[in-house]
Amino acid sequence: MPIKMALSSVITTCLIISTTACITNTSPEVPVFSGRYVGELTIVEPENYFLTNHGNQTFNNYDPNYEDPRQWDDCEPEGVPAILLTPAVATLDIISENKTVLLHYERDDAIRIVNMHNTNSKSDHKSVLGYSKGRWENNILVVETTNLNGGVIIAQTSYPISTNAHVIERYWRENGSADLLMEVVIEDPVNYIQSVIIKRKWIWAPNAPRHPWECVSLGPRHSESLDIESIKQQLEAL
Repeated sequence: MPIKMALSSVITTCLIISTTACITNTSPEVPVFSGRYVGELTIVEPENYFLTNHGNQTFNNYDPNYEDPRQWDDCEPEGVPAILLTPAVATLDIISENKTVLLHYERDDAIRIVNMHNTNSKSDHKSVLGYSKGRWENNILVVETTNLNGGVIIAQTSYPISTNAHVIERYWRENGSADLLMEVVIEDPVNYIQSVIIKRKWIWAPNAPRHPWECVSLGPRHSESLDIESIKQQLEAL
């Protein structure tokens, strides 16, 4: 069964049966995070990004209004960690299975597969979402991601992230709340003298709507010959 069909089936079962967190693992030692969340618009960034000489040069040479891939193709997918931090279209479904955790984002209809059973496994394939493996540290879900394409930490900014970066996410609950707190730690010695730490809250929202990702690219922002009529027809078709 294709993964998106299987995921759709799990989400339907998980989110429609109950308005409480879906119980897919009954172990008392492992919390259940399965369900739907909506990311808060506000993220907590560090006061300073301590850049290396290379990172500072990359930062100064990167113009997000020109070099961001979405300036050329609206449908270019967001990568990790940017997709975790985007303020728009921030709906997330978490599906816990026996050996994996699936993170399904509304944006890009992106699916991350977190390997929970063989944390020593490795992959040499690089991609926008990278390769993720996870584990539980008491009540905290820890996800480590490598093999990234690189780019920037947050879309429409100039803070770089290299292909050698190591991204560590931690998710946990506090005070009996169903909301998830997220801490993202970016370890990237190529660009930063010390780890970059960003935080965000994901609000438990089992009844939040999830819309199909039907992206339409309107073409390069900097094209010298925009086809206004074609763009108008694409917008009317939405």
